[in-house]
Amino acid sequence: MTDKHIIVGFSTDKQDFISKVIRLLTWSRFSHVVLISPDKKSYIESTHGAGVRELPIEAFLKKDGVEFGTIYHPDPDKVWQLAKQEIGKPYDSLYIYGWLCRRNWQDDASWACCELVPAMAVRAGHPIIREDCFIKITPELLYQTSTPYEGIQ
Repeated sequence: MTDKHIIVGFSTDKQDFISKVIRLLTWSRFSHVVLISPDKKSYIESTHGAGVRELPIEAFLKKDGVEFGTIYHPDPDKVWQLAKQEIGKPYDSLYIYGWLCRRNWQDDASWACCELVPAMAVRAGHPIIREDCFIKITPELLYQTSTPYEGIQ
């Protein structure tokens, strides 16, 4: 990663209906958030149908509207290692309903893409977003929290 920052990736899928709905409801230009590995060769994401998984960075670079940002964290390697422990868990389908109803139905047994990064930052000992705001996390909020990063091509 970059010194004391985690790298996050943002994307959208211009053809996907769910992506359009997410962007519309969240007033976001993005519908997806991923955590980039320290060596920038892979990323961890959570998607409906696939759950939490690690993929090569080349797969992310093929997505629409890709941008990267950094968010301060004193131990980015620990954030990555904690996220790796979540691989195999399912997508948190209830997150969207909780977000719409402003209810915190977060469950550590499953993850939506935009809740995984902040939750791992908390577990690593340094929140990147106030925990009482977790029910409001969207791709756009994480994007606004980040600093632009152009170290991945």
